[in-house]
Amino acid sequence: MQAANPTESMSDFGSDLLDTLSFALETAKHSGADEASVVLGDHQGLSVSTRHGKSEDLEREEQRSLVLDVYLGRRKASIRLNDLRRSALVEAADRAVAMAKAVPEDPYCGLADQDTFSTVRNSLALELDDPKDPSTQWMIDFASAMETAALETSGITNSEGAQVGWERSSYILANSRGFCGGFKRTGFSGFTSPVAGEGEGMQSDYDWCQSVFAEDLPDPESVGREAARKAVARLGAGRMETAMMPVVFHRDLAGRMLGTLLSAIQGPSIARGTSFLREKLDQAILPKGIDVVENPSIKRGVRSAPFDGVGMARQHWRPIQDGVLTSWMMDLNSARQLGLKATGNSAFSGGVSYGNVGLTGGVGNLKELIADIDHGFFVTSVMGHGSNLLTGDYSQGASGFMIKDGQVDRPIENMTVAGHLSDMFIKARFADDMRLRTGMDAPSMRIDALSVAGV
Repeated sequence: MQAANPTESMSDFGSDLLDTLSFALETAKHSGADEASVVLGDHQGLSVSTRHGKSEDLEREEQRSLVLDVYLGRRKASIRLNDLRRSALVEAADRAVAMAKAVPEDPYCGLADQDTFSTVRNSLALELDDPKDPSTQWMIDFASAMETAALETSGITNSEGAQVGWERSSYILANSRGFCGGFKRTGFSGFTSPVAGEGEGMQSDYDWCQSVFAEDLPDPESVGREAARKAVARLGAGRMETAMMPVVFHRDLAGRMLGTLLSAIQGPSIARGTSFLREKLDQAILPKGIDVVENPSIKRGVRSAPFDGVGMARQHWRPIQDGVLTSWMMDLNSARQLGLKATGNSAFSGGVSYGNVGLTGGVGNLKELIADIDHGFFVTSVMGHGSNLLTGDYSQGASGFMIKDGQVDRPIENMTVAGHLSDMFIKARFADDMRLRTGMDAPSMRIDALSVAGV
């Protein structure tokens, strides 16, 4: 078993951690493993919350863990530990090998082939690590500024508070086939939720922001004002009649719908036969002209990464091109099970992960998308998880605004929107208003015939 050789690019992680990785691999060998892989994850986080200008909570989190995977032929066992002392690693390796001897063979498990390893072993070119740790006072000031801007907006009567978070996570992957790589990622986030109105007519809403670098955050006042605008707009919300009608999903919700679509084309779901799209490879599942693009190499992208959870290169590609599903999004195990090539989407924790996925090819803006709708529903908020990925059935609680004569009209709440995902996706119309925000983003989306019902 060949131990990984750390490169100069890994020096930022410290020699102690790199020595720990090498020791874990060698220990697995001495315990009887044929091959092994180890992931060391380190997480630091700080969050603050304020309400009416006063600090309410301050939480700090620090966690370090190591996951050791051992292989005996086609048998695999994994063990996670927080104690990185050598005595603990020796004990963990022994237990993992004993576990592997007891489990049945899995013909699809195993390390990635060396010729598929990413040649990029760090994230320096991607700019994922803001070197400036924020001060607690800066975070409190940012939260207070969001909330104050909201409270100063006409119609706002109260606040549910504001929160600001910061985190730095690092991942180092090494295996017995010689791969050793690592990257760090920082994340900043802000959230505020104001209350509008009085008594039983009160309404609340929120806005939020996130970025990899603090300097890329918007002005906190703009976040607060947007949250306030949305809360005030909900005042006087009522119901709509039950009917089939055009439904437009705001771009933030369309991003969630894209997430549902991606879940349905994951390799594991296809291998298990549990996706309503399992027979749709090389067929149109979105309108002509629409692409779904994954680009994990965006600088300061919230889902950017130089390699996936097994060391394979992430790729810039189109799983859906011109509306046609070109490939499943596969981790290594599901690719082997399906007899296909992995797409660089293995998660560090197992399963599938994505890197900055967006939907492109839409036309026009939101106003143009609704301009010819005489009577419809503009959805700006949903409740619960309403998608059945096995059958494709969709039903979800929703709030938003009536569309009347091509204009956004009065606020609506406590409705249910229902349809079938296959029909929804293939018949959808998209605007061109996508913004890169969550790493899984889409433009506003229109479906001309969905069931809308009061609850």
